[in-house]
Amino acid sequence: MIDLPFNPDDLGDTMLARYLRADPGRLPVLKSICTRLDDNGRVGDRARYYVIRDGFRRAVLRGVLICEAIPLPSWLYETPEAGAANRDFLDRYRDEYNQQRREKRQQAKTDVQSIRALARTMAARCAA
Repeated sequence: MIDLPFNPDDLGDTMLARYLRADPGRLPVLKSICTRLDDNGRVGDRARYYVIRDGFRRAVLRGVLICEAIPLPSWLYETPEAGAANRDFLDRYRDEYNQQRREKRQQAKTDVQSIRALARTMAARCAA
């Protein structure tokens, strides 16, 4: 988990605070990344998807992990292999997300149809 060791209004003098203070755009990006972390504080698929789509976000997370002496995940390096792995991850993540959305839309459509059928049945019983 990435614990912010300071009050955002008073960054203090830790290595992480100095890193974030060096560029005012880093703290909002870090806060945004933190909102996407898994419940256990890990960088899961949702946070990874957010981070790897933007070079500045990757740089901020990389800098934070270095400041906190947390080993970098292989996908956070700027190498051709990491780039290929990230592209594959993005494709799979988008496909899974789109599939879930399609399933939810289909389920909602089925639910609406079931409710309408139930309403017609109830109306027919009441009319009889």
